[in-house]
Amino acid sequence: MDDFEFMEEILEKRMAIEESEDPKEITQYKTENDEIIAGYKKDVAQKLDKKEYAEALKLIEKYQYFNRIDQAISAWEDRHKGH
Repeated sequence: MDDFEFMEEILEKRMAIEESEDPKEITQYKTENDEIIAGYKKDVAQKLDKKEYAEALKLIEKYQYFNRIDQAISAWEDRHKGH
């Protein structure tokens, strides 16, 4: 996946979260995102163990986008409490 496709995927997810009115859909996004984050954490740890710092940094940069998606999900949940 090149950087353009990656950014497009991130933007699509963020928009879908912001536009969603369905708590079940948000739960699905959260589950998927949590799995992605866990994978990035594992991959970063492996790169650091191998002293592949440049590769670890690239993964950390991408991880940050998924962390922001997690923040968007939390913000959605806060806005929709009690609905």
